Amino acid sequence: MSATSTRSPARPVGPPLSTRAKRWLYLIHRWAGIVLCLFFAMWFVSGVVMMYVGYPKLTPQERLTHLAPLDAAAIAVTPAQALAAAGADVHNATGLSLAATRGGAPVYSVAGGMREAPRIVDAATGTLLPPADAEVARAAAMAWFGGRYAAHYQGAVMEDVYTHSGALKPHRPLHRVDMDDPDRTRLYISSATGAVVLDATFNERVWNYAGAWIHWLYPFRGNALDPWWHDIVVWLSVAGVLVALTGTVVGLLRWRFSRPYASGSRSPYREPMMRWHHLSGLLFAAITITWIFSGLMSMNPWKLFTSTAAPLDRAAYAGAAAGGPLASPQALIAALPAAPRELAWTRAAGQDVVLARE
Repeated sequence: MSATSTRSPARPVGPPLSTRAKRWLYLIHRWAGIVLCLFFAMWFVSGVVMMYVGYPKLTPQERLTHLAPLDAAAIAVTPAQALAAAGADVHNATGLSLAATRGGAPVYSVAGGMREAPRIVDAATGTLLPPADAEVARAAAMAWFGGRYAAHYQGAVMEDVYTHSGALKPHRPLHRVDMDDPDRTRLYISSATGAVVLDATFNERVWNYAGAWIHWLYPFRGNALDPWWHDIVVWLSVAGVLVALTGTVVGLLRWRFSRPYASGSRSPYREPMMRWHHLSGLLFAAITITWIFSGLMSMNPWKLFTSTAAPLDRAAYAGAAAGGPLASPQALIAALPAAPRELAWTRAAGQDVVLARE
């Protein structure tokens, strides 16, 4: 009796790894694209809006334009007295400025520490002024337009849709005042200094809902999702880059470089929409990828661009204090052909320098 051997049946062989990888590549691009296509469209349209209507901000030129020229007769306090009233070093005037920012009245602004609001000293009495209340805010708004328009106080707010900028943090809460000017301007006044720190016309406020507000996903700010807003924007941008990259790879894989398809075309798609997507996707692949990637980098993801270096030491640039008395504002104003709107003190190479801004 001879023994017989039995052989186990062969295991079925699945598709090769390359085929499975392609399938996953197609699936990822398809479904991620379906989920993110609305974000791509939103970022594109809102980005176009932002080219013409930016997020509200107060430019240095706007600020100077709305300041009244300094009146020497209304200034009775010297720079040294202002520094002393603010508890600052009377021999270091760097960061000191003088302008009519408090309801049209001239005040000294003494720079505070890092991310601290400046301290305000009345240029007529030398008094260190308290935080601005509603009346001060309304007076500042009236003075902004030279008293030509009525001002309607709208209360104070820590942060709203137009004031997400981190630069405004030392000035919060912000007083809101709506003006009756032709542009229906809304002014935001610092509670710390009593100065206007932001202006937004009616057109800016309306268009920003179709521009910066939706582009930067600000609907996620100021609510329960606020702590995760940055991460949401970053990871959506990462997903957008991946969609564009996988789409580019799929498009190249589907393109016949050497031998056309039976239809004579190098693209396998005959339906107009599919063909348009294939061709335009390849044509604009580099632009799309760099567009989304640049948006991702603008968010400083994972603090890639946060410097760990020590802050610059400006002492060497400023030099030692000269020790002499600072020139009076009256003398500075008299030496100029026209009254400036602001005087700002600094020091370079041991010499006190005053910048007169008109």
